[in-house]
Amino acid sequence: MLTGLVLVTCVSYAITAAEPEKGKLLVATELIDGDVFTQTVIVLLHYDKSGAAGLVVNRPTDVEIKELLRDEDPMSDYDGTIYWGGPVQMGSLRAMLKTDEPPDGAENVIGAVYFVPLDETTTDTLDDAGELRLFLGYAGWAPGQLDRELARGSWLVVPGTEERVFAKDPTGLWKELAPRVEHRAAVNSL
Repeated sequence: MLTGLVLVTCVSYAITAAEPEKGKLLVATELIDGDVFTQTVIVLLHYDKSGAAGLVVNRPTDVEIKELLRDEDPMSDYDGTIYWGGPVQMGSLRAMLKTDEPPDGAENVIGAVYFVPLDETTTDTLDDAGELRLFLGYAGWAPGQLDRELARGSWLVVPGTEERVFAKDPTGLWKELAPRVEHRAAVNSL
């Protein structure tokens, strides 16, 4: 009599897939393994035939603002977490602000979340770093590149919300949103 162990993998998606557009989230699937985007969640800031861009919202860093800016820079007083926004232009900072009163030049992403320029008006929000997030670099795709990755199943597109983009526990966001993979073992007797 032969006894064998069969490993069955069941994938269930807790969230219905959506079409990519500004404000939606890209959730890395298990197909993105060993890549810089492994287990990332990205909020899309731009998506059209010219390409796509977004910010990784679930990778806080240990980088301090004083490592990036001179003391005289208005943003040098920022004491919040700096996030890894993506591998493109790693020497640059980008900002998102959650507010009901966006500053001039702010671009709405979703709800009360805005992509904002880093200038004097942004420094007014430094008192509440929980409502302002800074990102090193960004994620970017050439024309058609993201579409090909979506077709391969590398990303799941899910609705974005203020709570997800400004998650209190950003490091747990991928596990919350990622496709659930369950491994079940069954014993077969022959």
